[in-house]
Amino acid sequence: MYAPFVISSIADENKVGKKVDANNVLLIEELLNQHLKLSTYGEGLTGIAFVYIVTPPIDIIHHDEIIYRAKKKELYIEMRLPYEKVATASKAEVLQMMAQKYLQTFQDKSLWKKLKNFNCEGFSKDVQRLFEEQEWLNVVEFV
Repeated sequence: MYAPFVISSIADENKVGKKVDANNVLLIEELLNQHLKLSTYGEGLTGIAFVYIVTPPIDIIHHDEIIYRAKKKELYIEMRLPYEKVATASKAEVLQMMAQKYLQTFQDKSLWKKLKNFNCEGFSKDVQRLFEEQEWLNVVEFV
């Protein structure tokens, strides 16, 4: 990975997909890379790639997935945002949905079991604090 935190998206090239644009992706990626160091939470991870999926429900190719590559100590995550809710939301609300989905993913205790030598609880608390400071967690009912 080119950075410890990499954020991307798989989205339709229509007005719905464009709400998960490069600006929102870069805001999250830059915030995480500027304020968090994975080594603070242990030796279990050197990189996290998070991909937001925003495609119509008929898309059966892309689905939620979490892959941990122990040899490289890298975590690859793909998580779907609710297409219909993204369609009716503003770009600012979509950014909040993205932040909420990221945080929820790391608060899931089933993920914690996969990661050895990594303090998921401490990491998720720090992510939550960062996102709250940016006021990105105001709309939690979307996700």
